[in-house]
Amino acid sequence: DEIELIEEELEEGHYDLVMTYDFCPSVSVACENNKVKYYAWVYDSPLLELYRDEATFPHNYISVFDKMQYERLNKLNRIPNLFYLPLAAEVDVFGQTKITKKARHSQENLKLSSFFTSCFLTKSNKEIISFKKKASQAEMRRSDF
Repeated sequence: DEIELIEEELEEGHYDLVMTYDFCPSVSVACENNKVKYYAWVYDSPLLELYRDEATFPHNYISVFDKMQYERLNKLNRIPNLFYLPLAAEVDVFGQTKITKKARHSQENLKLSSFFTSCFLTKSNKEIISFKKKASQAEMRRSDF
């Protein structure tokens, strides 16, 4: 069972916070059962999982980028820790970035850092456990561009 796998990892790892992209109900249940804060950064819209009961757990902290979805959810007053967090970019920096053909194809320039150090980037919760154990953080330097 996915929830049991996540709970085992939470118990072994002594986590203070779990973060994911989008909202994952099974992660929410595992975090609620273990009294661990769960932060979900939602960048899909609409994300129907936000209308499930699991989204209402008090240990959840959910940020959505879509202002209309945020307003709809906020109006329902079901999710206690709901936040509006628009997608952003440093326009002054990234707007002037020129990526050459050579840079695009260079292995050195394909290094990417994760937005969060221990976020969930995989397709299933079974892969989450495996990913967490194998993950290492890559550096992305502005000079690479």
